[in-house]
Order: sequence, then C-alpha cells, then structure tokens
Amino acid sequence: MWSSTIRGAAEYKAACTAADIGRDRLPRSDARDVKVEVRNDHHQQVLTATVSMEVDRVMPPPEPPCAR
Repeated sequence: MWSSTIRGAAEYKAACTAADIGRDRLPRSDARDVKVEVRNDHHQQVLTATVSMEVDRVMPPPEPPCAR
C-alpha cells in the first residue's frame, strides 16, 4: 500500500514527465496525447497521467493592421 505522500509524489512526477514528453514531441510530430503509467513493485498499474494538447492555426494568417 502506497502512502498518500508517495502517491502524491508519483502523481506529480508522472504529470511532469507527460508534459515534458508532450512539449518535446509537439514541434516534430502530430502526436498530441501523451500517457504515463505508474506501476507498483508488482507491475500493477497505480495511476495514469495523461496530457493532451491541441494547436488551432488561423488560416489564412491575420494581416497586420494598416498604418495610418
């Protein structure tokens, strides 16, 4: 049984790791969903941290306002 402190630390680390992986993959790939699974000593899944990203591009790009 994990204590709440260990579980909280594992959840925080999993979330940070998923965000880091997503940030690194964003410029090179269309993959936007990253999942990190945390397992215990018996290889049983304890929690999953999921990070999803979406980029919406405006097409055509906006033009700068006219100078007056």
